[in-house]
Amino acid sequence: IRSATGGSPTAILLNAAEVEIDGLELEFEAAPADNLRLFGAVTWLDAEFADFPYAPFTYPRPAVCTPGGSAPGMSTGSPTGGLTTCIGSGDGNETPLAPEYAGNLGATYTLAMGSAGEMDFSVLYTYNDGYYFEADNRLEQPDFSTVNASISYRPTTNWAVELWGRNLDDETYYVQKLALSSLGDNGIAAAPRTYGLNLKYTY
Repeated sequence: IRSATGGSPTAILLNAAEVEIDGLELEFEAAPADNLRLFGAVTWLDAEFADFPYAPFTYPRPAVCTPGGSAPGMSTGSPTGGLTTCIGSGDGNETPLAPEYAGNLGATYTLAMGSAGEMDFSVLYTYNDGYYFEADNRLEQPDFSTVNASISYRPTTNWAVELWGRNLDDETYYVQKLALSSLGDNGIAAAPRTYGLNLKYTY
């Protein structure tokens, strides 16, 4: 739902008429040695609007709409705050939150310690080549990667303690960006490097 431009803005709901999606996903899992497991996946996705005649396009103010022009609108100077929304064809634009390439690669290793229990070591690397947040493909998240890892100790079959870390490379990327007419561009960043300790009991 967006606010339409004009003297008396009203809430409107816009929906694409047709989307074309092609994709491929490959996964693997291997155990090259005792207690060692390797796994990973890679995906390719081609998702675009095939028919979206009334897509919203936003331009940093000052801006004007250009019906019939090469683009639905254009900014006309240095940004002063807020956005102007114009309506145009989104045909051929990529759908939001749909990276073309993404993948992950991980490993886990279990160290048996006899009567003292066992320890598990895990690491996971993920890659995302980026995506757009809205139909006009203006707000973009560039490619990024993250590394997560954990070490857990299980002294008995019931108890375990786990030390974990997420986004260990402290990658800055966004999980949401919004183009708001009155406020301009807004975004929510993903969590930075984060650590934690879990105590687990299984019954």
